[in-house]
Amino acid sequence: MTQDNFIHFIGTWRYNPPWDDSDDCRSEYEISGTAEQPIIRAKDFYDNEEFLISGIKWDGNVLEFQSLMKSTGRKGINKFTLDKEGIINNEFTFTESDKLTKIR
Repeated sequence: MTQDNFIHFIGTWRYNPPWDDSDDCRSEYEISGTAEQPIIRAKDFYDNEEFLISGIKWDGNVLEFQSLMKSTGRKGINKFTLDKEGIINNEFTFTESDKLTKIR
């Protein structure tokens, strides 16, 4: 059963138009492998910079992994689910580090 669901994720995916030109919408994900050993490659398709991917997990419905863009230091957690139309919904939670200046 879990392999049957995973098969629908296999392929190369980009954001559904319309998208803007922000960094978040320039990602391309290539999913391959098996339910027992999923493989994910990802890149910024404008400049072909690859993300570092780690912590790949497949629970039978959700494909989850961590990503890091080395040039920006932006890291995040992606959770992919497939909807009825065969489109991946991506819940992306990222970590941003800022510096705060004391004003009082």
